[in-house]
Amino acid sequence: MIRNRLHILMSALLALASCSGQDSLPHESSIGFDVMAEDYVATKVTDTSFEGPDVLNVLGFLVKDGGQTDYTASYMGDYASTGISPFSFTYSGVVVERGDGSKVYATGYSWPAFARNEYESLDFYAYYAVNKTTSGGTTGPVMQFNSESAPTFSYLSDVAGQAEVEDFLFVRNVANKNDVKLTFKRPLAKVVLKLVLKDWISAEDFTWMFDDFTVGDVYDCVSGDWISSDQTLTKSQMLINTMSNEVAFYALPQTVEEFAFIWNYHKELITLSQPLELTSGNRYTITLTVTKDKVIGIQTSDGVRQWDTVINDNIL
Repeated sequence: MIRNRLHILMSALLALASCSGQDSLPHESSIGFDVMAEDYVATKVTDTSFEGPDVLNVLGFLVKDGGQTDYTASYMGDYASTGISPFSFTYSGVVVERGDGSKVYATGYSWPAFARNEYESLDFYAYYAVNKTTSGGTTGPVMQFNSESAPTFSYLSDVAGQAEVEDFLFVRNVANKNDVKLTFKRPLAKVVLKLVLKDWISAEDFTWMFDDFTVGDVYDCVSGDWISSDQTLTKSQMLINTMSNEVAFYALPQTVEEFAFIWNYHKELITLSQPLELTSGNRYTITLTVTKDKVIGIQTSDGVRQWDTVINDNIL
């Protein structure tokens, strides 16, 4: 269970720091972020908590009197067509650790004096993300600029390449005083593929193949929905080759109806009698029980169980 409470407090020594958006407004008390993740959220495939050098990113926008967010007035970080530069900090950059286990970071930001300007609060967009760029393409979550409107995230997964660190945690909150509570949620689903071997020790490798698998989408930061799932891969493209009896990855929300499995020069197509619905923030496990030449059992974490349901055609 994640209960890593992370307080980002203003340091008086940093009050004069050149932080985007706040220099033209009178200041009041320091801004603090109380950061945690929902109970079921693990920050990576193998991790269970925030740790160094995990990087958290925050954009903060001024909210006008009346409640309308002014996306042309970024207060924390920079948000522009020429580029997005969020305020970023690492978990390992601890200045002080409090007695209750919370972490204190100096940032240089203070609350605007709302009584003396046209604004009433700040609209925060915080995210934890790992992405990588290879061969000119970027996988993982990337924040996108939208003129005079909220940012969105473009997400492209490299599941076939087993890019296990392509996680994505996000939270939005509007506040005007005290510590800002940021409880991160995961817009992705976690999938664990397990293999139970019955009558032999191992094989050189195993291959899982999924058809029409969605790997690219756009995440709406305001609605919290995926809004444009149009990038899919076929079984010949969406394959996971591994030497392990267990492999895990993050997936966009979607429905899994069938998949193929290859081992020891055998190939079988597995069709689920009840499709597996992958939803945001949840973990799903698919377990195959396999003999040296046949799949004899399929079980999914939502209770779907099948036995002796497939016939090996031995076609690769």
